[in-house]
Amino acid sequence: MTYINKNDTTEKAYFKIITYIVNTDTILQTIILDNNHRITDSIVEKITKGNSKFISYTLYDYIDEDLTLNTESEIIDSSIFKTNQNIGESIKWKIRYRNHFLKSICEQSKERTLINKDKNKITFKDKMKIEDIEKKNELKYEVVMVYQKDIGLISYKELLPERVIKDFVLVDRK
Repeated sequence: MTYINKNDTTEKAYFKIITYIVNTDTILQTIILDNNHRITDSIVEKITKGNSKFISYTLYDYIDEDLTLNTESEIIDSSIFKTNQNIGESIKWKIRYRNHFLKSICEQSKERTLINKDKNKITFKDKMKIEDIEKKNELKYEVVMVYQKDIGLISYKELLPERVIKDFVLVDRK
């Protein structure tokens, strides 16, 4: 799936989603690639009775074209999606990992609140936080994500510090 930032059409994100069934559970692997088609995240989740939890989360950093550093994160809170989540209700996930550039341990968390729901679309407001727990620095931002029935994620808007807005929309489902 290809997403383009409406505010800078040269910026793209690519999501590759692989699904398979193990017993009665669905395993979903999402691989996220950057503008240069390099993997930035690999997320594996298990869906049981409509609820989704992390199995693994791997982050990738690039030193240069040839050198990739990947970090398998420690999952602290794993709730990604909850069936029958009520409007205004929040769920949370959190991971811990070693950041190769900062040379320290960081935590990344998301508090996901359902803000709108109809028969074909659901909209979440995610409060994101990345914290360098050794140096006591943090970055907070919000993301509004819209999912459509039978398609999945159709748009996401990142509301970053200093009023930077990245507004990604689905342009190709392949």
